Amino acid sequence: MNCIKVSLFFVLVLFAFGASAASSVFNVPMSEDLRRNVSMFEEPRLIKVTDRVYLAYAFDLVNSVFVIGDDGVVVIDTLARVENAQRALTELRKITDKPIVAVIYSHGHFDHTGGSAAFVAKGGDSDISVYASENWPRYRQELVSPLYPMINRRLIEQVGFAVASPGVERYEHVLGPVYPKAVTLSYVTPNRTLSGRTRMTLAGVKFEIVPIPSEMDDEMVIWLPEEGVAYAADTMAQMFPFLATPRSEPSRSPRGFIKAKDIMLDWRPKHLLFGHGPALTGKNAVRELITNYRDVEQTLLDQTIAAINSGKTRDEAAAEVRLPPHLDKDPMLIDSYHRASWVIKGLYSRLSGWFGNDALELIQHAPKEEASRMILLAGGANRMLQQAQTALDEGDYAWAAQLASYLLRADQNVVAARKAKIKAFTSLAALTHSGNERYYLLSGALWLENGGPIVPGFNQADHTSMVPTEEFIELLGPRLDLQRSADTLLTVNLDITDTQEQFRLTVRRGVLERRMGKHEKPNLTLIMERKTLLAFTAGLVPVDTLLSDGAIRTRGDIGRLLALLN
Repeated sequence: MNCIKVSLFFVLVLFAFGASAASSVFNVPMSEDLRRNVSMFEEPRLIKVTDRVYLAYAFDLVNSVFVIGDDGVVVIDTLARVENAQRALTELRKITDKPIVAVIYSHGHFDHTGGSAAFVAKGGDSDISVYASENWPRYRQELVSPLYPMINRRLIEQVGFAVASPGVERYEHVLGPVYPKAVTLSYVTPNRTLSGRTRMTLAGVKFEIVPIPSEMDDEMVIWLPEEGVAYAADTMAQMFPFLATPRSEPSRSPRGFIKAKDIMLDWRPKHLLFGHGPALTGKNAVRELITNYRDVEQTLLDQTIAAINSGKTRDEAAAEVRLPPHLDKDPMLIDSYHRASWVIKGLYSRLSGWFGNDALELIQHAPKEEASRMILLAGGANRMLQQAQTALDEGDYAWAAQLASYLLRADQNVVAARKAKIKAFTSLAALTHSGNERYYLLSGALWLENGGPIVPGFNQADHTSMVPTEEFIELLGPRLDLQRSADTLLTVNLDITDTQEQFRLTVRRGVLERRMGKHEKPNLTLIMERKTLLAFTAGLVPVDTLLSDGAIRTRGDIGRLLALLN
């Protein structure tokens, strides 16, 4: 068993990068609807569900479940941060001193696994069983991929890590409270994997665990038949279904979400626990929520497919898909997390790709050219800016942001347009009932203030032992500068000493080819260990430092390669 314990790198990056204390993104008021949606969390506490089952609630963005057995405690999900998990464990110790005997990951997202070191002996020297789906390695590998900065950035934007007021102890999100000063993330590697429906007894308590690819491809729902308790993990919550998200999660399965509800309906639970939000008790209430939830998912999926097949564009589908009236008015299905239109757009793109059935998409002008023409139609840049300001004054903030975006894309009236768009975003953030929409908008305003997007770095201490070395090499591709390398031919060998692997790189007129093996007569050879390779390819450590420390040895001029990389 391997235990990785690190400080959250992206938080440190953000506050180094983020806005000044005078930023307009701080202290934007929260709408009354959203404030009401997040008021349920109150103070962190253990909620007694049954004599054996306790819900660790409001200690973090996510819940944890403690199952007290005959001779030990089983932990289901470990919260996101070690500090928060330790606080929950302290409260558990007021109830029982029985040892932790098992940990179950419902899925691999960091908020469900990050507190694991609080429950497992330091360094992983423990007999504790850590259970996960057999699919768990894929997501860990995704965290060391060329797309990791995008994955991490969208997470940061959605949860609002970058736009919380400096020094705040806690801020509210619809998933749960966030404690910015709790920054330690850990990951204990699973040592027990499950491939199908599994019935087992842990600490004298009967469990039924069903892997069901849905929110993640390693998702599992859990049933305690003697307690009448079902744990839905992140297959549902008391909010609008999240079949698709703006974050882009390729492993998400719409049909799997629906199947998860059918599994739980067959269990007929008395208590339903979620990865986020409060528990629900009462067989009738639980059955009604699960049924309504799966019916919303089913009709969204069916109607989106019908819209695609009928030739509607993605935006038309998002505007026209409707729920049956009894579901549309259900107070437990408010889109306070992801907006309904986002879910439909995500389903549309997942099911049919980027093309939206309108051939115009195949021939339309580039964004800058289109913006320039729209400005001409509006009567010029000054006239469009006046219209954006009028829209702001009238409270038509989305239209103001659209008009400002045309000006920004065309590089006209940039300073005033940026100010107008920031005002539109922050105004909408103060009005929305969706926590995610609020934080995406505030993060967008932060982009505009700083002149570019949040670009989080890789976390070198993410668990990477199961990631093939060639995945580290892939990180170099997006870093190649097209213009600087347009006339270059350069051959490079990479010798990885501790794993005895060799890779050959070829920079060929703006393209970086990566292959196994070696060039016979390379222009440059770099010699290093595998851990140094990640530091180099991901840009975690300055190359000068790696060279001066002797972590990288060279034959040839490394400057030729570095001059081509962003």
